[in-house]
Amino acid sequence: MSELLEQSDLLVKEGTKLLADLGLITLLEHYGEVEVDGSLVYQLMVNPDIDITVYTDVPQLEVVAGIANQFITRHDVRGTYVSNHLDFEGRYPHHPKGVYLGLTVPIGRNKWNLDIWFMPRGAEAVMDGMAQDWYKQLSTGQKETILQLKFELIGSREYSSSIFSADVYRGVVLGGVSAVGALKSWLGKQKHD
Repeated sequence: MSELLEQSDLLVKEGTKLLADLGLITLLEHYGEVEVDGSLVYQLMVNPDIDITVYTDVPQLEVVAGIANQFITRHDVRGTYVSNHLDFEGRYPHHPKGVYLGLTVPIGRNKWNLDIWFMPRGAEAVMDGMAQDWYKQLSTGQKETILQLKFELIGSREYSSSIFSADVYRGVVLGGVSAVGALKSWLGKQKHD
């Protein structure tokens, strides 16, 4: 197993334990249908970051602020952030119309970011052209390529501003890319098609 795959496995275990220790899923289930998504589920972690969606018919800023308030007074949570995307446009095109709750939780040397979106079904971003269970069909080589690309991109200003994890996943699975330059070229062609 490569070093990046081993690192990913360790982050997946630590992230899964963090969710249990915080009791986060149980708490969020009181407000809607909870779905953990992203690199934790795909087991393609390079960063200590967990994506969670709470599906609710009508996301309410006041409700999310109340949930945030429960974490503000916890000594195991370093930061809490709420962002209103109901009444304002998102900074990025893939941000849904909903309410964002961000939590920062330090564990050892890692600073975990939990990205929690409250939104109605259908507002989530979709990875065009990808099968629902695409990540279950990845070869070990594809997993290593994805992790390597994410690792290289994290050090650049482009990652999470113009190139996102979903772009890497799509580039490797649909475009067969294996290098950052090839990914950028493939993404450029996708924008013109």
